[in-house]
Amino acid sequence: MPSKKPAKKAQAKRSAPEKRVGMARPGGGRTRGDDGEYGARADKATGELAVVEKIASLKGAVRDVAAKLHDVVMEAAPDLEPAVKWGMPVYSRKGPVCYAAPYDAYVRFGFYDRTGLDGLDAGDGKGGSIKLASVEDLDEARVAKWVRTAAKR
Repeated sequence: MPSKKPAKKAQAKRSAPEKRVGMARPGGGRTRGDDGEYGARADKATGELAVVEKIASLKGAVRDVAAKLHDVVMEAAPDLEPAVKWGMPVYSRKGPVCYAAPYDAYVRFGFYDRTGLDGLDAGDGKGGSIKLASVEDLDEARVAKWVRTAAKR
């Protein structure tokens, strides 16, 4: 009786890494536009209009807080470039400076580098950011000072 050899597993052919770059991935990554070409990620849009549209899509007090934060940031540092990245407003100048992350009941406003930003501590283990549930929680002068300091870097 001939001896049986174990069957070889069929190996899936993989494309070279350079061919995989830019391929559409389910649930994220780059997507195809109407023209069939790969374009920007759906959760990333640049410009003030994109940020204003994102803020307008929010509900209730979160929308009011995000809108007020946007006004304060743009007034304090008009040279920052607003964009929607990672599903939230992000303000950049030679790299990301600050963000306004909307949640159901509050907005977390924070900085990517909190060096030199005195008094910035949420008190809930999220150093470098503050939690704002209403417009009344927003100290405009203090936030404007932080934004000006961070934007100089």
